[in-house]
This record gives sequence, C-alpha cells and structure tokens, in this order.
Amino acid sequence: MNASCHRSATSRAWPELCNAHGVQQNRAAERLKILWHQPDPRTIPEELLRLLSPSIDIESSAKVGKNPVYEVLIGVSPPLDFFTASDELRFFVAAQAGFTPTARAGVLSRAGISVHNLHHNAAACAESAVALMLACAKNVVVADADLRAGRWDTRYSPEPQRVLRGSTAVIVGFGSIGRAVAPVCDALGMHVTGVRRSVVGDRDVPRKLQVVGTERLDDVLHGADVMIITLPSTPETDGMIGAEQLDLLAEAAIVVNVGRAGQVDEQALYERLVSGRIGGAGLDVWPIEPTIEQATRVTMPSKLPFHELPNVVMSPHKAGWLPHDDTSKFQALAEILNCIAAGLDPPNKVNPVIGY
Repeated sequence: MNASCHRSATSRAWPELCNAHGVQQNRAAERLKILWHQPDPRTIPEELLRLLSPSIDIESSAKVGKNPVYEVLIGVSPPLDFFTASDELRFFVAAQAGFTPTARAGVLSRAGISVHNLHHNAAACAESAVALMLACAKNVVVADADLRAGRWDTRYSPEPQRVLRGSTAVIVGFGSIGRAVAPVCDALGMHVTGVRRSVVGDRDVPRKLQVVGTERLDDVLHGADVMIITLPSTPETDGMIGAEQLDLLAEAAIVVNVGRAGQVDEQALYERLVSGRIGGAGLDVWPIEPTIEQATRVTMPSKLPFHELPNVVMSPHKAGWLPHDDTSKFQALAEILNCIAAGLDPPNKVNPVIGY
C-alpha cells in the first residue's frame, strides 16, 4: 500500500461511543482493517486518527496491493478492483454526501456490501439554499451591481422586493439538507411542504410541516411560490423537474437548486426565466463544472447564457464547501467507522440500487 498510516494511540470519539451504546472498550479481539482510496495518496489526517477506535488499522492507497485484506473501503469513486480485491470487504463509506455512478457500479459488482455516506455539510448546503432564495427574492445581486456603479435603479424600480412571508415553499428532496432548510423557511412565515421518496416511518419531521411522497410532487408544486431542490443524483431523480413541473409553479416563482444540475430541464428553466414565467433562480449546480486543476481556466457553467439574465443568482457549486480547518467531515467519518468496529449499525445507510 502507498502512503500508509496507522491509527494514533489516543481517541476521543471512541470512548463516547462506547459509553453511549454500552460497548466495552476492550471487547474487540480482532482489528478492523480499513482502506481509503485516494487518487493522490496522503497521510491519514491526524484529526481523524485521534477520533478512531484503538482496534482500527487504516491505510490509504491509489492502487490495490497484492492479496489485500480490508473490511471497509472509503472513497469517492474507487476503481472496480478496490471492490473485488478483498474477500473480506463488508462496508463501503462514500467520503462525501453523494454516491457516484462509479462507486455504485463497484458496490453492485458484488453482494453483501453495506453502503454509507457523510452528511457533515448538510447545514452548509441548507444555509446556501436559503441565501440563494433570499438573494432572488430581494434582488440582491442586481442591486449590489447597480449601486457599485452609482445607479439607484433598483431603489426606485416599479417592481418591489418579494416578501416571502405567507408564501408556499416546496422542498424537493427531504433528507438531511431539506430538513435543515425547512425550519428556516417556516421561521420566515412560509408554508412548507417536503417531498421525498418515502414518508413511511419518518418520525423526525416536525409535526407542523407537511411531507409527501414523490408520487404527489405535481400536486404540491401546483401554485407554489418557491421550489428548493436538494435531491441527490440518481437514475430516479435525474430529469425529475421538467417543463411540466416548472409550469405548475405560481407566476414568477423562485427556483433554487443545490442538488444536481441534471435534475432540472435546463432549457425549459432558461426559457421561463427569460420570459419571466419563473421570476428568479438561485443555482449552485451546473452541467459544466471544471476540475480543481481546470479551475483557473475560463469555463462557462452552461451552454445557455444564464449569466446574461439579471434574475439568476449564480454560485460555483460551493454550497457544501467547508473551511479547511472544519473537522465535521472527520467526526462524521469516525462515527461510522467506530460503529463498525464496535459491531453497531453505522448511520447514513445508502440503498445502492436507488443511490440514496
């Protein structure tokens, strides 16, 4: 293995987990072996090592070694051989909120792998969604640009700011992000409806909020003033919002997307923004996104000129981007790994067939 690094001797999260679940800290006779696929292998962060169980051995690598043994695989899009090389593999942990097609193919290549992901940046995504919604409603971007040029056009515009109190918001995708957005919209005086694949056993939803299944999506979109999309990208969700769904919204409605670009018919949205049928859009996700290496190049995020529309607030897929010193990702990852080491059911289980 390349750039291997074993667990540090100290741990903070592990004792807390043991106390919470009544697990004996010396119960694990066998060591849990974990491989973290990293295209550019690096030392396992010390912030993570301090949180892990003493019974965990973790390594990182860009390639699978000869006759490897690991029970847990971590990564974003590990190649197929990472899923087939170890006969002991039982868990795959996606090192992000999303579950990529490459990872999905790897998981489905063999039976018996339990899949889990991270929800550590849900609050950041939710806050960004709210910020985009408010920026559209208050025409913040245009007003800022005008005043920087000494123009007061927006101050005396015949179109006043949008007041959201009393309006209807539909949150399409009611997972960790959608749940965080909902109470903020509620606090603003909006009537909130969440849409998710299944509402069976959904006990952690506030009673005052309505949550419906995706089969009722068109019903709740009818006349809605705001649609906020927080969906993951899956075969089921891609293309879910088309011209028909956009036309169900109230006149001059606001559309916010912090999910994935492929969930919305881009041409249909653009045409309705141009005509004013959709009043504004706050978009954090795009069909064209450069890699980090390509980020210094001029890259327009769409083949359509969204950048020319004054009623569009553009964001470069940064809704869930956290500061470098934020440790929430390591805390979330450690919780999953420590649960596995303790023989407990880890959180954030993903159905690999449907992708979330």
